Amino acid sequence: MEISIAVEGQTDDAVLRRVAAHVGVVVGRAYPARGREKLLAKLRAYAEAARHSPWLVVWDLDQSAECAPSFLRSLSETPTASFRLRIAVRSVESWLLADHVAFGAFFGVSAPRIPVQPESLARPKETLLNLCRESTHRHIREGVPPPAGSAVAVGPGYVSTLLEFVGTAWVPDRAALRSPSLAGTIRAMASLRAPR
Repeated sequence: MEISIAVEGQTDDAVLRRVAAHVGVVVGRAYPARGREKLLAKLRAYAEAARHSPWLVVWDLDQSAECAPSFLRSLSETPTASFRLRIAVRSVESWLLADHVAFGAFFGVSAPRIPVQPESLARPKETLLNLCRESTHRHIREGVPPPAGSAVAVGPGYVSTLLEFVGTAWVPDRAALRSPSLAGTIRAMASLRAPR
């Protein structure tokens, strides 16, 4: 089964492709919106496109609402036989932190330092960056977090390092044990695989 996906950015795209491969779904087209507001503005168009082929749309909850269900209820689009909306609580970085085994080994971080409930973090991306500052690997310490005193949000190696992690080490099922929103996204992706 081939589906289309819409996400906020490049890291989200890689994560969904990894989930798709995990559940036996092929991603045909991907639409990284380059930002949450642009993605939400196109929801109706994606829902309409799902009349012809399956679609999965995922974005970060960030600070939009206290919980994902209340935010989903505030949207006009609802899931149908071939259209799914999912939210990463609070961001896709929490899904990456949730695979504590792979994260610790890949990023050179002590396992006890990795949060047990990454979805409870107010800013998972900030936590990820702070953990990378403690890494035993120099290229992680110097490439993933922004340089001290810099105005940029992330280091020059942030995206490429996360893409490598997702592609080579991250295990969706293991991460789903600590991330209910990822577990729900895996189920939603798998449900699009079934014949309609």
